[in-house]
Amino acid sequence: MRNIYSLLKRAEEFYNLCIIKEAKFGKMQLMNLLHRPELKFGILSPYRGSRSKKVNQTNFGKLVGLVNEAGYKWERMKGEYTEDGASKPTKEDSILIYNVDPEFLFELGNKFDQDSVIYKEDDVIGIYNLKKNTVVVAADPQKEH
Repeated sequence: MRNIYSLLKRAEEFYNLCIIKEAKFGKMQLMNLLHRPELKFGILSPYRGSRSKKVNQTNFGKLVGLVNEAGYKWERMKGEYTEDGASKPTKEDSILIYNVDPEFLFELGNKFDQDSVIYKEDDVIGIYNLKKNTVVVAADPQKEH
C-alpha cells in the first residue's frame, strides 16, 4: 500500500529541485501531474542567462512555433535555472509539452543550447543533462524508496 506522505514528499522534492514557479501552474498542479502515471510530458526553456532578453523572447517564440508545428499541446510556465558556472539562477519562460516524444524534446533542448530538460513517462520522472548525456535525477513518485 502506498504511503501518501511519502508520495507527496517525493513529488515536493522533485518540484523544489525543478524550481518551477507560476501562479497559473503552481506547485499543486505540478504535483498532481507527477502522480498521474498515464501522463507523459516534458519541460524545457529556450532561455540562456548569457543571452539578451530580446533574444530569449525571440527563441521562446521559435520554440512555441516548433512545438505547434509538431502538433503538441503545451502550457507556459515560469521557472528559474542556475546554469553551470553561474552564481545565481536565470528566470525564464518554460513550456510543459504534453505527450511529447523524448527524442523530440531532447532535439529541442539541444537546438536551444539547454543544459537539461525534464521528462516524465509512466511512473518515472527525470532531469536529463543534455551536455553530458546523463540522467541527473530519476524518481518514481508512485513508489516508496
